[in-house]
Amino acid sequence: MLWFLTLLEWLGILLFVLTCAALVGVVGKTLHEGRPATTHSAVLPDYGPLPAFALRDDAGHPLENRHLRGRVTLLHFLSASDHPPAGLLAVHADLEASGLGVDVLLVTRDEPSEHLPHPLPRGWRRLWRGDALEQAMRAVTRGHPGEDATSLLLLVDPLGSVRGIYTNALTQPETARQVEEDARCLDTCGLQH
Repeated sequence: MLWFLTLLEWLGILLFVLTCAALVGVVGKTLHEGRPATTHSAVLPDYGPLPAFALRDDAGHPLENRHLRGRVTLLHFLSASDHPPAGLLAVHADLEASGLGVDVLLVTRDEPSEHLPHPLPRGWRRLWRGDALEQAMRAVTRGHPGEDATSLLLLVDPLGSVRGIYTNALTQPETARQVEEDARCLDTCGLQH
Protein backbone atom coordinates (compact mmCIF):
# COMPACT_ATOMS: atom_id res chain seq x y z
CA MET A 1 0.00 0.00 0.00
CA LEU A 2 2.90 2.34 0.70
CA TRP A 3 4.23 1.91 -2.81
CA PHE A 4 0.78 2.89 -4.18
CA LEU A 5 0.75 6.13 -2.17
CA THR A 6 4.29 6.90 -3.27
CA LEU A 7 3.32 6.31 -6.89
CA LEU A 8 0.31 8.64 -6.55
CA GLU A 9 2.52 11.26 -4.94
CA TRP A 10 5.01 11.08 -7.82
CA LEU A 11 2.22 11.20 -10.40
CA GLY A 12 0.79 14.27 -8.66
CA ILE A 13 4.19 15.95 -8.72
CA LEU A 14 4.67 15.05 -12.39
CA LEU A 15 1.23 16.41 -13.26
CA PHE A 16 2.01 19.63 -11.36
CA VAL A 17 5.36 20.05 -13.18
CA LEU A 18 3.79 19.44 -16.60
CA THR A 19 0.99 21.92 -15.87
CA CYS A 20 3.52 24.56 -14.78
CA ALA A 21 5.63 23.93 -17.90
CA ALA A 22 2.58 24.34 -20.12
CA LEU A 23 1.64 27.61 -18.40
CA VAL A 24 5.20 28.92 -18.73
CA GLY A 25 5.13 28.03 -22.43
CA VAL A 26 1.85 29.86 -23.02
CA VAL A 27 2.98 32.94 -21.08
CA GLY A 28 6.38 32.92 -22.80
CA LYS A 29 4.82 32.68 -26.25
CA THR A 30 2.42 35.51 -25.47
CA LEU A 31 5.24 37.75 -24.25
CA HIS A 32 7.46 36.83 -27.22
CA GLU A 33 4.75 37.63 -29.74
CA GLY A 34 4.16 41.03 -28.21
CA ARG A 35 0.85 42.79 -28.24
CA PRO A 36 -2.23 41.14 -29.67
CA ALA A 37 -2.73 41.49 -33.38
CA THR A 38 -4.84 44.35 -34.62
CA THR A 39 -7.33 44.36 -37.44
CA HIS A 40 -4.71 45.63 -39.91
CA SER A 41 -5.44 43.86 -43.17
CA ALA A 42 -1.93 42.59 -43.89
CA VAL A 43 1.64 42.67 -42.78
CA LEU A 44 3.33 45.75 -44.17
CA PRO A 45 5.59 45.20 -47.17
CA ASP A 46 9.33 45.50 -46.60
CA TYR A 47 11.01 47.58 -49.30
CA GLY A 48 14.43 46.96 -47.77
CA PRO A 49 16.72 49.10 -45.65
CA LEU A 50 16.87 52.82 -46.13
CA PRO A 51 20.01 53.54 -48.20
CA ALA A 52 23.02 54.76 -46.25
CA PHE A 53 23.07 58.53 -45.86
CA ALA A 54 24.87 61.23 -43.91
CA LEU A 55 23.07 64.58 -43.96
CA ARG A 56 23.02 67.72 -41.82
CA ASP A 57 20.05 69.48 -40.27
CA ASP A 58 19.25 73.20 -39.89
CA ALA A 59 21.66 73.51 -36.96
CA GLY A 60 24.43 71.69 -38.82
CA HIS A 61 24.09 68.52 -36.72
CA PRO A 62 24.78 65.27 -38.61
CA LEU A 63 22.13 62.63 -39.08
CA GLU A 64 22.80 59.13 -40.38
CA ASN A 65 20.86 55.87 -40.67
CA ARG A 66 21.98 54.69 -37.24
CA HIS A 67 20.29 57.69 -35.62
CA LEU A 68 16.89 56.41 -36.81
CA ARG A 69 17.14 53.08 -34.99
CA GLY A 70 14.55 52.41 -32.35
CA ARG A 71 11.82 54.80 -33.53
CA VAL A 72 9.26 54.97 -36.29
CA THR A 73 10.28 57.67 -38.77
CA LEU A 74 8.48 59.54 -41.54
CA LEU A 75 10.77 60.91 -44.26
CA HIS A 76 9.19 63.50 -46.52
CA PHE A 77 11.08 64.70 -49.58
CA LEU A 78 10.31 68.28 -50.61
CA SER A 79 11.82 71.59 -51.62
CA ALA A 80 13.21 73.80 -48.85
CA SER A 81 10.74 76.52 -49.76
CA ASP A 82 7.77 74.17 -49.33
CA HIS A 83 5.82 74.23 -46.10
CA PRO A 84 5.22 70.88 -44.42
CA PRO A 85 1.86 69.63 -45.70
CA ALA A 86 -1.02 70.13 -43.31
CA GLY A 87 -1.81 66.42 -43.61
CA LEU A 88 1.63 65.51 -42.27
CA LEU A 89 1.18 67.88 -39.35
CA ALA A 90 -2.17 66.25 -38.55
CA VAL A 91 -0.81 62.68 -38.87
CA HIS A 92 2.11 63.49 -36.57
CA ALA A 93 -0.17 65.14 -34.01
CA ASP A 94 -2.58 62.17 -34.04
CA LEU A 95 0.20 59.60 -33.65
CA GLU A 96 1.86 61.56 -30.84
CA ALA A 97 -1.50 61.98 -29.07
CA SER A 98 -2.04 58.21 -29.21
CA GLY A 99 1.36 57.66 -27.56
CA LEU A 100 3.29 56.54 -30.63
CA GLY A 101 6.42 58.64 -30.91
CA VAL A 102 7.24 59.34 -34.54
CA ASP A 103 10.21 61.29 -35.86
CA VAL A 104 9.56 63.48 -38.91
CA LEU A 105 12.41 64.31 -41.25
CA LEU A 106 11.94 66.76 -44.10
CA VAL A 107 14.58 65.97 -46.69
CA THR A 108 15.43 68.67 -49.21
CA ARG A 109 17.84 68.56 -52.13
CA ASP A 110 18.65 72.23 -51.61
CA GLU A 111 21.74 73.79 -50.09
CA PRO A 112 21.31 75.22 -46.58
CA SER A 113 20.54 78.91 -46.61
CA GLU A 114 21.30 81.62 -44.09
CA HIS A 115 17.58 82.24 -43.61
CA LEU A 116 15.53 79.20 -42.84
CA PRO A 117 12.33 79.11 -44.90
CA HIS A 118 10.01 78.52 -41.93
CA PRO A 119 10.24 77.14 -38.41
CA LEU A 120 9.45 73.48 -37.91
CA PRO A 121 7.22 71.88 -35.30
CA ARG A 122 8.97 70.60 -32.20
CA GLY A 123 10.73 67.30 -32.84
CA TRP A 124 10.94 67.73 -36.61
CA ARG A 125 14.20 68.12 -38.50
CA ARG A 126 14.99 69.48 -41.95
CA LEU A 127 17.88 67.74 -43.71
CA TRP A 128 19.84 69.44 -46.46
CA ARG A 129 21.46 68.11 -49.66
CA GLY A 130 19.35 64.96 -49.67
CA ASP A 131 19.14 64.62 -53.45
CA ALA A 132 21.14 61.35 -53.55
CA LEU A 133 18.86 59.80 -50.91
CA GLU A 134 15.78 61.00 -52.78
CA GLN A 135 17.07 59.57 -56.10
CA ALA A 136 17.84 56.24 -54.43
CA MET A 137 14.34 56.06 -52.95
CA ARG A 138 12.71 57.05 -56.23
CA ALA A 139 14.58 54.14 -57.83
CA VAL A 140 13.01 51.84 -55.21
CA THR A 141 9.55 53.22 -56.00
CA ARG A 142 9.77 52.44 -59.73
CA GLY A 143 6.70 50.45 -60.60
CA HIS A 144 4.96 51.66 -57.45
CA PRO A 145 1.69 53.55 -58.09
CA GLY A 146 2.41 57.26 -58.34
CA GLU A 147 6.12 56.79 -58.96
CA ASP A 148 6.29 60.09 -60.86
CA ALA A 149 4.68 62.07 -58.07
CA THR A 150 6.39 65.24 -56.97
CA SER A 151 5.86 64.43 -53.31
CA LEU A 152 7.27 61.32 -51.67
CA LEU A 153 6.74 60.17 -48.07
CA LEU A 154 8.36 57.08 -46.55
CA LEU A 155 7.50 55.16 -43.40
CA VAL A 156 10.65 53.67 -41.84
CA ASP A 157 10.46 51.07 -39.08
CA PRO A 158 12.64 51.09 -35.94
CA LEU A 159 15.09 48.68 -37.62
CA GLY A 160 15.68 51.06 -40.55
CA SER A 161 13.59 49.33 -43.23
CA VAL A 162 11.20 51.22 -45.50
CA ARG A 163 7.72 49.84 -44.78
CA GLY A 164 5.49 52.36 -46.52
CA ILE A 165 5.73 54.49 -49.67
CA TYR A 166 3.18 57.25 -50.17
CA THR A 167 3.13 59.58 -53.15
CA ASN A 168 1.61 63.04 -53.35
CA ALA A 169 1.88 62.74 -49.63
CA LEU A 170 -1.17 63.38 -47.55
CA THR A 171 -3.13 65.47 -50.01
CA GLN A 172 -5.96 62.96 -49.66
CA PRO A 173 -7.58 62.07 -46.31
CA GLU A 174 -7.40 58.37 -47.26
CA THR A 175 -3.61 58.60 -47.57
CA ALA A 176 -3.31 60.27 -44.18
CA ARG A 177 -5.44 57.52 -42.61
CA GLN A 178 -3.32 54.86 -44.31
CA VAL A 179 -0.07 56.39 -43.02
CA GLU A 180 -1.48 56.49 -39.48
CA GLU A 181 -2.77 52.91 -39.70
CA ASP A 182 0.56 51.65 -41.05
CA ALA A 183 2.57 53.49 -38.38
CA ARG A 184 0.34 52.05 -35.66
CA CYS A 185 0.72 48.60 -37.19
CA LEU A 186 4.50 48.87 -36.81
CA ASP A 187 3.90 49.55 -33.13
CA THR A 188 1.21 46.93 -32.49
CA CYS A 189 1.67 44.21 -35.12
CA GLY A 190 5.39 43.97 -34.59
CA LEU A 191 8.14 44.14 -37.17
CA GLN A 192 7.09 41.12 -39.20
CA HIS A 193 8.78 41.07 -42.58
